[in-house]
Amino acid sequence: MSYLTQLIQLRRQRTALETQEEAIKKQAIQEALLIYRTKPVTHKVYQSGDATILLKFVTHRPKPEEHAELTNLTKQIDLEKEKAFAQNHLEIEQLQAQISTLQEQLEQLQQTPKGEQLEKDYQALETALTTQTPQLAISFGI
Repeated sequence: MSYLTQLIQLRRQRTALETQEEAIKKQAIQEALLIYRTKPVTHKVYQSGDATILLKFVTHRPKPEEHAELTNLTKQIDLEKEKAFAQNHLEIEQLQAQISTLQEQLEQLQQTPKGEQLEKDYQALETALTTQTPQLAISFGI
């Protein structure tokens, strides 16, 4: 059997296992939550041989476009920022110009001709050392 055929078979097996894993994941999380509730001191909820299962809690922040109240508050915040800019635009523009000037001065002070040459040398060497390796992409028609 060719390596390419073996690779295709292994990818199909992996896909089947991933489907099985997804099918039981919800129930496994429920089981882990039950264990965690009995001893909330540790997030380690299961161990079998060298495998350990930890219960993690991931925070999912709401997207403003999915909640009318958040969208409304975002619009109000933007309006307040626009008002503040309108009231203070001259001072803001002056400060931005000063910041830009200071950034340019800072960049000049942090650079030397030797440093510039070293950066060019680095870029040239990085380009020379860059390689490409072949990889296979497998897709299955659905």
